[in-house]
Amino acid sequence: MVHFSEYYNEGVYTTLKGNYIFIPKNRFQVLTKEVWNKIDYLDHHPHIMQITGFPDLEDDEGGLNGFLIESNETVFPIGAGFDMGCGFRVIHIPRKWKEVRLELNFLHQCLTNGVSGFPIDINDINMIMDDPINWLNMREVIGKSPEYPLFEYDQERPTHLSLEEVSKNLVQIPSGNHFVEFRYVHSIEDTSFTNRYGIYEGDLMVFIHSGSDISIKRTFMRYFAMIHARLGLGNIKLNYNGYKVQVPLQTDLAQEFLADAERASRLAFANRSAITHIIAETLQSPVQVLLDNTHSSIRAVGNKVQHRHSVQTYMGFKGEDIAVIAGTASHDCVLVKRSGQYPFLNHGVGSGGDQEADSYFNIEEVLSHGSQLGWYHTVLRIHPWLAMRNN
Repeated sequence: MVHFSEYYNEGVYTTLKGNYIFIPKNRFQVLTKEVWNKIDYLDHHPHIMQITGFPDLEDDEGGLNGFLIESNETVFPIGAGFDMGCGFRVIHIPRKWKEVRLELNFLHQCLTNGVSGFPIDINDINMIMDDPINWLNMREVIGKSPEYPLFEYDQERPTHLSLEEVSKNLVQIPSGNHFVEFRYVHSIEDTSFTNRYGIYEGDLMVFIHSGSDISIKRTFMRYFAMIHARLGLGNIKLNYNGYKVQVPLQTDLAQEFLADAERASRLAFANRSAITHIIAETLQSPVQVLLDNTHSSIRAVGNKVQHRHSVQTYMGFKGEDIAVIAGTASHDCVLVKRSGQYPFLNHGVGSGGDQEADSYFNIEEVLSHGSQLGWYHTVLRIHPWLAMRNN
């Protein structure tokens, strides 16, 4: 393992193989031995084309959070974590946040107790996996995403997903690290953007951070265990390097895994869309979906496989490339607009390996780092108000 400080310069660590870790200096200094072992392993892997770390880089369930892998003819099942298809949607509602209090208790019941009045069955699930955009139109879902890229997959491959379980749990906030946050525009730094799209201080912003269903996470944990067993790697221990579990792209198991990964992404997108519909109907308000961004995915194009674990891209909104950097539930989130050519960015602030909220890094450091790298500039800041979970 090699991570000498002389390879770190102006916010970028360069590995021995010429890969980049974009990280502020104080975070670079506290990365754990387990993180460096995984980086070094992948840096020297014969089927790795590129790896990239982002400012929220940290250890996570055998893999790395805030990490991008591009490989050749090899699938790393841990490369997106187990919450496949998880993503972030940002909705602008042209009402002042203080006006919506009376509707929120009912809305919480709808999004956590499965009483949304938006029934889903297995036929819906099959339609979503086939063509989620067509399903949204058929169900007349309010608040469609301005841009959602569909990736082709082999629909003839059998699925390991439990479609019955998914149908019971869709159209609500999944359990785990998923939530709906109600926030409001606190300050505006790019008035040319906000004036064009009717966004003003005090306006309500809703953040939906969601995959689709806990059973899907279990499915990808089973895939990992199945491949691990076939490789005969022994017991999975604490601080295990999950990247040692890998499978050749052209095998049936890898193709089934990738097909289910795309199905999971489509189901998660449909879930965020349905939650948007329930919010719009409950609040009786128009909604403007600013972005819907899947940040945990594994997708193959030809022989190349891209693995993103909590790494986002910018999304097109009326010709503007935007993203949101999420703070914690008690701190601001920030909407940013792309100003450079680099297509990826971190999706949050990172916890430095400790999941207690008060240990999370400061979002100002993340913003400063991204700005210095020329990635983006700040459009507006969004202040926390309340959050809904389904634990």
